[in-house]
Amino acid sequence: MSPTHRAKTIPHQSVAGEYKGYREELPHVQLECIFFGPFREDVGEERVVWEPDGETVGDLLCELEAAYPVLEDRLVDGAGLAGQTVVTKNKKDIRHLDGLETVLEDGDVFRLVPSVYGGAVCGTDTPT
Repeated sequence: MSPTHRAKTIPHQSVAGEYKGYREELPHVQLECIFFGPFREDVGEERVVWEPDGETVGDLLCELEAAYPVLEDRLVDGAGLAGQTVVTKNKKDIRHLDGLETVLEDGDVFRLVPSVYGGAVCGTDTPT
């Protein structure tokens, strides 16, 4: 942080809404989010450049759900990632990092892949 930049102290909450004290407001961060499968179809974009207000992956996912109501409850739920949704930060699954508490950094690339269920039993047209 440059000496001329003064960080603002702001209240901070966890993804679950629990008060976690105060934190310094982060300098400008810009990310790229790439949507796959039904997420891409529902959002209407393959990728978006995002300037998050929060500092963690959980914050980012909540912001995306707010910006794209069609994603509500499809990215995060009260217990963590919704269903079998896979989120990667720079090609690393966030579950192998710090999960929803993984810190956002300028230039990160996030891939959001929905869980995929269904299909047909081999050799039939009967859905599973």
